[in-house]
Amino acid sequence: MKQEYRLPFQSNIRIISQGYNGPYSHKIWKRHSINGTNIVNDDRFSVDFVCLPGTPVLASRNGIVLTGDDTCSRYYNGEEFEKGIRFFPNFMILRHEDDSFSLYSHLKKDSIRVRQNQRVAKGQVIAETGLSGWIGRVPHLHFEAYNPPHGRRKSFPVVFEDFDGPLEHAGIAYLR
Repeated sequence: MKQEYRLPFQSNIRIISQGYNGPYSHKIWKRHSINGTNIVNDDRFSVDFVCLPGTPVLASRNGIVLTGDDTCSRYYNGEEFEKGIRFFPNFMILRHEDDSFSLYSHLKKDSIRVRQNQRVAKGQVIAETGLSGWIGRVPHLHFEAYNPPHGRRKSFPVVFEDFDGPLEHAGIAYLR
């Protein structure tokens, strides 16, 4: 378990709408690629932090901007997996010194403040939260730390230095 992470936003209110092994999308799932082959992603250790649209998104660790996209304005706020997974979120991915990655999703359209290959410092504002992709019942910031085994995402649990609450979905009491 990696422990050098900080929360990807600054707020005294810290509510999780979907934690590790959550019931909607924080699981192992298959996605069909363009050529029809299955791609398996392991998103079990993702966290959705409730955030008002426009909340500054902060880098959880030092890193380099690998990629990002903030051109989408469509979103889905229902709970149906098959419908929700079709809505593409605005996102950013940072690469860290240990070759792990962090993913920040559901960003505001035109809000990314850094560019590809730029070095970012832990706590630096990189974007803003917004309504894009599958947001479920409430607007949130999706955060995930992962390693890419053979081009697929494999999330892993982290400990945030500035948060001591439960991250496992079974341990949170919000929106059940």
